[in-house]
Amino acid sequence: MNYNEDARFSEKYKQEYLDGLYALIEQREKEGESVREKADLFENAATHRENFKKMLGWPLINPPQDKVPQPTSKLLSKEDGYSIYRMSFEFLKGVHMYGLFFKHDGDEIRPFSILQHGGEGTPEIISGVLGDTSNYNDMAMRVFREGINVFAPQLVLWNKEKYGVEYDRASIDAKLKRVGSSIAAVEIYAITKILDYFENQSYTKNLGMVGLSYGGFYTLFTHAIDTRLKAAISF
Repeated sequence: MNYNEDARFSEKYKQEYLDGLYALIEQREKEGESVREKADLFENAATHRENFKKMLGWPLINPPQDKVPQPTSKLLSKEDGYSIYRMSFEFLKGVHMYGLFFKHDGDEIRPFSILQHGGEGTPEIISGVLGDTSNYNDMAMRVFREGINVFAPQLVLWNKEKYGVEYDRASIDAKLKRVGSSIAAVEIYAITKILDYFENQSYTKNLGMVGLSYGGFYTLFTHAIDTRLKAAISF
C-alpha cells in the first residue's frame, strides 16, 4: 500500500460518530420524557409496563414458569420478640437468590417489605448482623420496628474484596444482554418471585419495598413492574 496518513487525520470522523451517538441518546431521552408527560401514562399503565419489561428483557417477558418458589430456610437466631432466618429462593432453574428474613413472633398478620441494599452492600450490613450498619443508618431495624416483617435480598453488588467472592457485574450484564436479558431483569424477576412466596404466607398483608442508592433504583423499577407493591420508598 502506497497510501498513508497521520494518525489524527480521521479525528473529525471519529468525533462525528460520537456526536451522532450522543445526539441519538438525547433524542431518545426526550422521547421518553414526552411519553411520561402524556396523560395516558396512567390510563394505559399496562401497555407502558409491558414496554418497560421488554426494554429490560427476559425473564420479565415470557417468564419460564409461574410456580411459587419454596425456599430453603435456616433459623439463625431467636431474638426478643422476633426471629432471623437466612432463606434461599430458586427463582430460575439452578439460580438461587438468598437473603435475611426478620419475622415478628406470633401469627399476627402484618405488612411485609423487601429491603434492598445498595452498591457494595449486603443483607447482613443493612440489618446490623455484622455490627455497624454504615450509611444504611440501621435501615432494616427502623422498618422492622414499625411492625413490618422484612426480607433483605442479596444482589450481585457486594464488595468483592471484603467478602471474598469475585464477580464482574458489567460482564455478567453484557453476557445476559447477548441472550435478550439483563442483570436488572433477572434480579427484578427474582424479587417478584420472592414476593410470590411471601404474599401467600398467612402472616402477610400488603407488600412494600424500601431501597437505598442502587437499592433505590431497584425499588423504583420493581414498583413500576409489580402492581402488588402498595408502597415504595427510594432514597
